[in-house]
Amino acid sequence: MINAEDPTPTQRKKAEQEIRVFLDKLRQIKILDPACGTGNFLYVALDLLKGLEAEVQTRLVDVAGSVQLDVLKQINPSQFLGIEINPRAAAIAELVIWIGYLQWFFKRYGNAEPPEPVLQAFNNIENRDAVLAYDGTEPDVDAKTGQVRTRWGGRMMPHPVTGEQVPDPSDQVVIYKYLSARAAEWPEADYVVSNPPFIGNRVMRENLGDGYTETLRKSYSEIPETVDYVMYWWHKSARLVGSNQVLRFGLITTNTIRQTWQRSVIEKHLNSKKNDIRINFAIPDHPWSDGDANVRISMTSGESNNSSNVVSFVTLGTVVSESEDTLTPEESSDKTHLQWKKVGKIFSDLRSGIDVSISVALKSNSELASTGIKLHGGGFVLSRKEALDMGFGQASGPLARNNYVIKEYRNGRDLMGKSRDVFVVDFDDLSQDEASQYLEPFQRVLETVKPERNVYRDKQRREQWWRFGRSNRKMRNSLLNLSKYIATTQTSKHRVF
Repeated sequence: MINAEDPTPTQRKKAEQEIRVFLDKLRQIKILDPACGTGNFLYVALDLLKGLEAEVQTRLVDVAGSVQLDVLKQINPSQFLGIEINPRAAAIAELVIWIGYLQWFFKRYGNAEPPEPVLQAFNNIENRDAVLAYDGTEPDVDAKTGQVRTRWGGRMMPHPVTGEQVPDPSDQVVIYKYLSARAAEWPEADYVVSNPPFIGNRVMRENLGDGYTETLRKSYSEIPETVDYVMYWWHKSARLVGSNQVLRFGLITTNTIRQTWQRSVIEKHLNSKKNDIRINFAIPDHPWSDGDANVRISMTSGESNNSSNVVSFVTLGTVVSESEDTLTPEESSDKTHLQWKKVGKIFSDLRSGIDVSISVALKSNSELASTGIKLHGGGFVLSRKEALDMGFGQASGPLARNNYVIKEYRNGRDLMGKSRDVFVVDFDDLSQDEASQYLEPFQRVLETVKPERNVYRDKQRREQWWRFGRSNRKMRNSLLNLSKYIATTQTSKHRVF
C-alpha cells in the first residue's frame, strides 16, 4: 500500500539534487583567521563544518538510499586559512588543522587508511604580519643629527644616591624604518573569524615599537590614530564584507571597542553608503581569560546589507550572571549565563533601542565637565611617607614651602576601589627655575620623570618634563572658587559619582 504522503520518485530526485548542491557549497567554503595563533579557532571551525557535513550526508542517505561518497571531495584542511606572525605558532596551526581532520576521518571510517598522502602541503597558514606588509626593515636615522633613532627600553635601575628605582638611560632600543610599507592583503575567503591581539593604543609603541606603530598608522590613514591595535582587524574585515568579498565576519575584541574613540571606526562602516554593512550579532561585555589575566571582551559579527545571504534577524546577547570565583576558563564559561534578544539594529556602541551614540552635547552643560590631569610619569607620585619626608603638612621649617607643590592624588581606581593614599608632586604651570626652588620635590622629578620624558616624541612633554603631561589649567580655574566638585572615572563599567 502506498502512503499518499510519501514523496514521489521525482520529489526524491529533486531533494537529492538540492542536498548535493548544498554539500558542494560546504566543500567550497573558505574560512580565514587572520590572527590564528596555533589554530584553535580554525580547529573549532573545521569541527563544526565537518559536523554539519555529516548531518547533510545522513540526510542524503535518507533521501537517496545508498550513495557513493568520495572521501577526496569532502571538507578538508585546504578550506581553512590562517595568517600568523609567529613562525612556530604558524607551523603548529597547520598541524592542528590536520589533526582535527584526521580525527574526523577515523571517527567516521574507523581503521580505514586515509587518502594518500596523509599530510598535504596546502600552505594555507601564512607566516606574516596580517595588517602591515613591507619589503624589509633598517635602522631609522635622524635626518638632522645623522644618528640612529632610539627610545628608552623600559629597564629600571637603582639610583646611585637614593637607591630608588629610576629609568636606566643606557637601555635604548633601536627604532626601525619599514621599507615600502603598505596595508597587508588577506587571501580570498568566505568568512573571517579571529581573536586579534589585545594591545591598547597607549602601549602600541612599547609593545610593537615606534617605527612599526608610526608606519602602521600612516598605512591606514583612514583610521584615527587613537584606536587600539585590534581595530585594524575590525576595519579590514568590515571593508571586505562591505565590498562583498567576504560574506560575514566574527571577531573577539577588547570591550573598549564600544568606547567613543574606538567606535568611530565602526560608525564609519555602519554609516557608509558605499560599503553598507550591519552588525548582525553582538555580545558587548563578556568575561574572558587572556593568559593569566581576566579581561572583558566584546564579540561582534558583521555582514553586508546588500548580500543575498543576509540573516533576517539581529541578535544581541547580554551577560546576566557570571561567577566571581577564581575558576578555569572552562568552569567560568559554564557559569556565565546570557540573555538573548532579537533587535532591529545594533549601533556602534553595541546597544539597541535608541542610538545614544549620535547624541550631541547640551549647550546648557557647556563648561560643567572636564577630564582631569594626566601625569605622563609615575615619578610624580609619592607615598604618604615620601610626602611627609618632603614636608607635607609641616606648618614651619625649611620643608614647609613644599606644601605648595605636594598634593593628595586620586585616580579612577582610587575612587572606585580602595584608595592607595598617595600624593603627587604638582608644579602646575611653574617655570623650570620656579619649580627648582622646591628642592626635594624637584630633585625627585628630575631623577625619576626626566629620563622617561627624554625619549618622548611630544616636544612639549619632553622639554617641559617637570610638568604633568596634561595639567588642565582650564579645569583648575573652574575649581578655584568652589568648595566641592563631583568626580567620576572616565572609563567604567558602572557610572558612579
